[in-house]
Amino acid sequence: MKQKNIKNPEQIAQDIVELTKSLDSQQELKEAWKIIQLALSYLSSKDSMYSYEREIQEMEDAKKEEGN
Repeated sequence: MKQKNIKNPEQIAQDIVELTKSLDSQQELKEAWKIIQLALSYLSSKDSMYSYEREIQEMEDAKKEEGN
């Protein structure tokens, strides 16, 4: 993580549990779910991007080794 003031995943998970406990209506729950789901989609996309970059690098490295 780049910044020291960013919460770790365990803290975020605990915040989500506490948020869920505090919500009283289905509308509040749906809105919270929508926002959190968007954030999780962003996290997943970034993870996929790094995974694909690593796979591409590994393929390039393997081709270089075959050439030697």
